[in-house]
Amino acid sequence: MRLLLIAVSMIGLVACGPSPETRESTNQTAESTDTSAAEAVLDEFYDAAAAADYDRWIALFTSDARFYGTDATEDWPYEEFSVDVKEGFDAGRGWDFNVLDRRITLSPDGKTAWFAERSHFNTTDYTLRPTGVMIHTDKGWKIRQLVMGVPFPNAIYDPMRMALQADKTGAEVETAAVAETLDRLHGYASTGVLDEYFSLYTDDAMFFGTDETERWNMEEFRTYAAPAFADGEGWTYTPVSREIVLGPMKNVAWFDEVLSHERYSNTRGSGVLLRTDEGWKVAQYNLTFLVPNDVAGDVDKVIKGAETASK
Repeated sequence: MRLLLIAVSMIGLVACGPSPETRESTNQTAESTDTSAAEAVLDEFYDAAAAADYDRWIALFTSDARFYGTDATEDWPYEEFSVDVKEGFDAGRGWDFNVLDRRITLSPDGKTAWFAERSHFNTTDYTLRPTGVMIHTDKGWKIRQLVMGVPFPNAIYDPMRMALQADKTGAEVETAAVAETLDRLHGYASTGVLDEYFSLYTDDAMFFGTDETERWNMEEFRTYAAPAFADGEGWTYTPVSREIVLGPMKNVAWFDEVLSHERYSNTRGSGVLLRTDEGWKVAQYNLTFLVPNDVAGDVDKVIKGAETASK
């Protein structure tokens, strides 16, 4: 009787134990949460890149991998990026990174992984956000896709957006647009159109007149200009010559121009414009008289006399 009870108990234990399917599912779950092997491949990626070891580095990719660099043109299949990287590594130009953070996620079957990192690229001193996809092969984890993104603060989103748009339209178009803004500025001043004139300035723009005291923000400058514009005439300065230079990102421009005036000798206007959603706008304008070197001493005496008299 005792033997029979033991046998029945053993049968019950077997019946209550996990089924083969359950055990297999449990093993897959354990494997699908273990990212250490995938992480080791990413660590090897950076170690090989720092050492400019092409053979170690390229072995981490599948033969159909794709690499996306930081430039819009850098969309490379394996056949292209492998050659480009090899040339750089063979010349000793490795990549030195500090990985700041990393997140790896595995698919439920544990055969695919995707990752996102934040890495400081020491070679050129800026931060990258590498993301990508890895697949598990019979030779371990391999990188199937790698995207080198460049994160930038929200605070510079608008200037960066302006720069990307300007890069697309091109320097010639943007330079012409800057010139058009300056021409409109002088045109509105000449016809005394107050609102349109000030619409071509940024809200925080500064205007520097010919007098030392004429350092005006837009509210102060508008107060000065309103009476002169009231009769629909304003002031007339006609451009004689002009030079415009775009900044490297094409979202900032600076200029200088020689202006003629019916009552004064030639003057020089110079300043800065910013590219905005409403077009190019003046952020600073500086108007000065041109003094020939031969009479600079005499002019200086007059200025000093006026300064003394005003004290």
